[in-house]
Amino acid sequence: MAEAAEHSVEASDDPPERQRKRRWAKRLGWLLAIIALPFLLAAAFLSSPIGKRFVADQIAQVAPASGLRFEVGRIEGDIYAASVLQDVVVSDPNGAFLTIPEVTLDWRPLAWFWSGIDVREITARRGRLSRLPELLPGDPDAPLLPDFDIRVDALAIENLIIAEGIATEDAQRVDATGKVDIRSGRAFVELDGTLGDNDRIALLLDAEPDGDRFDLELDYVAPSGGVIAGLTGLDAGYDAKIIGDGTWSRWLGHALVTRYPPSIDEGGGQRVAAFQLTNDAGEYSLLGQITPILNDGGLVDRALGAALSVAITGTLEESVFDGRLAAVTSSLDARGNGAVDLAGNRFDGFDVVAVMRDPALLGGGVTVANGRFEGRLDGPFRDLTIPHRLTTSELAIGTLKVEGLAQSSTARFEDGVVTLPLTIGAARVLSGVELVDQQLVGGAVAGTLVYRDGKLTSDNARVNFPGLAADLAIRGDTAAGAYAIAGPLTAQGLDLEGIGRANGNAKLIAKFGTRIPWSLRANVAGVLTDVRNQSVATVAGDPLRFRGSFGMGGDQPIIMRDVELESATLTAKLDSQIRAGTTTLAGGGRHVDYGPFTVDAAFNLEGPRATLVFADPLPAAGLEDVRVALAPSGDGFALDVAGGSLLGPFEGALNLVLPANAPTRIDIERLSV
Repeated sequence: MAEAAEHSVEASDDPPERQRKRRWAKRLGWLLAIIALPFLLAAAFLSSPIGKRFVADQIAQVAPASGLRFEVGRIEGDIYAASVLQDVVVSDPNGAFLTIPEVTLDWRPLAWFWSGIDVREITARRGRLSRLPELLPGDPDAPLLPDFDIRVDALAIENLIIAEGIATEDAQRVDATGKVDIRSGRAFVELDGTLGDNDRIALLLDAEPDGDRFDLELDYVAPSGGVIAGLTGLDAGYDAKIIGDGTWSRWLGHALVTRYPPSIDEGGGQRVAAFQLTNDAGEYSLLGQITPILNDGGLVDRALGAALSVAITGTLEESVFDGRLAAVTSSLDARGNGAVDLAGNRFDGFDVVAVMRDPALLGGGVTVANGRFEGRLDGPFRDLTIPHRLTTSELAIGTLKVEGLAQSSTARFEDGVVTLPLTIGAARVLSGVELVDQQLVGGAVAGTLVYRDGKLTSDNARVNFPGLAADLAIRGDTAAGAYAIAGPLTAQGLDLEGIGRANGNAKLIAKFGTRIPWSLRANVAGVLTDVRNQSVATVAGDPLRFRGSFGMGGDQPIIMRDVELESATLTAKLDSQIRAGTTTLAGGGRHVDYGPFTVDAAFNLEGPRATLVFADPLPAAGLEDVRVALAPSGDGFALDVAGGSLLGPFEGALNLVLPANAPTRIDIERLSV
């Protein structure tokens, strides 16, 4: 009592400030206890049998975007340390595909809040894989490399059975052990496993800059007909080896990948890839060559060619690669330089330059001379902006050529779709038709081109040349190597030198591709005015309206069909064809002065050969069924004539002489009436 009284007296003797601090400390202690109590109670509850059942139920409720689901029949032991998970079932959207009777788990789940994943042991025993999973597409934004610490001291798969028919005809056993420790400035990964009778994999990576340690080794064997080949659907076997020696300061290694055919009768192994690997105090490099084995004749096969040479140099710090790369084939030369954030899945100003070394890379009769791409990749992998410039000195599709082609804009790659604004300039287009080519100078193309799932589309490509304009739709299938362009074309005041001025329109469609010859078809209609050639004006009239269809192709002649001409003096319907330097013309019509007529003509380097028949060219003279056959001869043409007249039938041979420095004359060799 005396002591209590004394203590009370002493407490009462404390200064007010000390008493106030003591009261607040007591209140804070009670507050922290009240806050911590629910967590302590929750932790105690989760350690109880009912709590473990609750945890198992919550695991079953977890539903990742991939559709993967986990179910745990029972949890034994300490859920915060060593425990045993009984009757684990892994499912996809179609149901269970993997069952594991027992999983031993020793972990520290609370360590996640300050040090990442901390697993001392995880062992799966006597599992059975009954089929391959069919998962939904996962999170495309998931980082390629983790940005947190991972510690797995012991990982083991013991006696996992792959059911018969999944990889091979018979059931196969898988056993594997591993260890992962990525923390505190060290990256250590070790994996050793066997799959079936012959497949095996052994991997070791140990990198610690502060300890001057670097080691990388791989021994991968997957023969044809084995478990890995069966799971991946490959009809050939592969071996891969990486060996090296050194430390973090200087390490040199080599990698070799070999492909073995399904049958021993097909010969020995074929080298698929060979690389030299180096690490110079964190500056990594890879130099070597890949031998593609597509052999399908497609665009990718042609781009890769017989060999792909690769060179990569750069650093990898905090999951960010910063360096340079080069990929060179017989068809392409591509170079890149910049930073790639593998944890954030983004490019940070990665510059790319690609040069087309093979002009015929695109196939289908399309050639690209001096093709060059310069661009920059910037932003997340799924939402890239790509400012770029694309140039070529000449683009040729069959006999159609475009000179001085240049495209410059900022493309967008979003969710697997490439959107390319078209801002194309062209110095000149050569179609082979001299009168038209004079107008196809200084052109431009505007619009938007979209690439999605291997398909190219554009519905608003606007083409402009002086006096010419077209609104085109573009379709392409890059996998099949087939492309098409279609739409209306208009001409206003098109100046045809020495002939006149044309206004018209056309509906055209062009096709080209790897496995199909290129072709161009068009329906044309218009009017020719201001006719400057007096002979044309006299015979055809001014203005002269025309319509018809036009076609040309890689293995086809230039064809004009159902060409209709109409003026005050002439109506005609003609067909024409140009093949191997020879132009043919056939048809008929009516002239206001010469009456009905037919024409059958051919033009080549020697000159025109034609047969014209006039029904009644001069009724006053009784001329009828007059036939004129024309052929080159000397300085002019030889004419064979025949027909009827008031004097009776006539027949003769004449020469139309056109000397260079003398008047034109007609020589009559023979004329009988």
